[in-house]
Amino acid sequence: MKQNRLILLSVIGLVLLGVALWLYFGGKPPSATALGTQALSGKTPKEREQAAVELTMLKDPAQAASELRRVAKDSKDPKVKALALRGLGAQNDSSSLMLFLDALNDPELDVRQAAYEFVSRYYAGTLPGDQVYDPNASAADRAQVVQQLKADYEKSMKSGGPP
Repeated sequence: MKQNRLILLSVIGLVLLGVALWLYFGGKPPSATALGTQALSGKTPKEREQAAVELTMLKDPAQAASELRRVAKDSKDPKVKALALRGLGAQNDSSSLMLFLDALNDPELDVRQAAYEFVSRYYAGTLPGDQVYDPNASAADRAQVVQQLKADYEKSMKSGGPP
């Protein structure tokens, strides 16, 4: 009887130890850096997209923003890039405005639309200098508007603050 009880307690102890180890090593959510790396170099598009989505849901917005910027800048996958831009936009990350402005010239429509969603909100729906941006416009027309937006932004920063 005592021997059965000792075996039962040993088994319970091993199970609890296993659970504790799993929580310590495997149960933690991935870090922002790990998710950013996965979003950039995951083996499949689904893995990369899932990592980008998880990155947008991290509890620490500062860490998430840093990695979302890296993903938005370095990703070759348009869907992942658009997800990262939307994640930054959801955080109202105005410090990334130049990244958004650059993305307005991206060859992929989804990326341009994701960037424009934030840029439009940033400027409260009216672009400076009555500029009109159309994500479907020709590359040359988009480039002209983006060049003017960047010039307006740099001018406003030199004069003391964002527009």
